Amino acid sequence: MAWITTILASGPARKALGLLLAAITIALFLINLRRAGEHAGRLAERLRHRRKPMKSNARCWTPPAAAPLIAMLWLSACATGGSDVQGACPPVVDYTTADQARAANEVEALPKGAVIVRMLGDYAVLRDQARACR
Repeated sequence: MAWITTILASGPARKALGLLLAAITIALFLINLRRAGEHAGRLAERLRHRRKPMKSNARCWTPPAAAPLIAMLWLSACATGGSDVQGACPPVVDYTTADQARAANEVEALPKGAVIVRMLGDYAVLRDQARACR
């Protein structure tokens, strides 16, 4: 087995093996192509003996009935309401004055530049938006 890896390690041997594999692949493709052509020829010969007259396709060329289209237009014209539907407003929790005073004391006790202070500001904006939604 070691002799195979030794042979394949050389550049010319690897190139020759690649060309050989390419030639085998092309040969198999051509054989398969020939068989497919023979098979298609046999199928065409069988179909030639069974040919039936073509059915009329005149119905395919008739225009569709206009009544369903007109009915849909009339029904959509009756929908005069706007299509902008507003979602439900979120509830706003009311806090007591004592809770608000306690929260203010706790925020004052936080170190300078605390991230939670910015988050509380965002929460205040969301509360204002929820109130405006009502």
